[in-house]
Amino acid sequence: MKTLPQFIEKHPMIFSYVGGVKNPLMGENMRHYAVKILYRGKTARFLYSKGMGHNGTPPTLCEVLFCLASDASCDSDFNGFCSEFGYSDARKAVKIYIACQKNRVKLLRIFGEETFEELIYNTERE
Repeated sequence: MKTLPQFIEKHPMIFSYVGGVKNPLMGENMRHYAVKILYRGKTARFLYSKGMGHNGTPPTLCEVLFCLASDASCDSDFNGFCSEFGYSDARKAVKIYIACQKNRVKLLRIFGEETFEELIYNTERE
């Protein structure tokens, strides 16, 4: 099993971000970013948020991949998602579930199935 930095070294990608965007799924007491990952000519854009406790430090590729891989690792139906991530309010959880599923599809599209599975199932998320 490899670490996220080792995964990134094996699969070089270009990462960029822009701050000051809105993320309707996250609270106001956070810093929100629009991030872009370019891998082998394919680009995907994601929203990413960090709590204020990070004192304005910008996102890193490692942080973003950690978050995206964690969310994408749940490939169950909505009820399984709620159970796995501890959601009890289904109305609130459905929007997050849909966003996670969309991000899963984006990751699959840019990485392809083999690299996606390497990220999700064979890379440590510390």
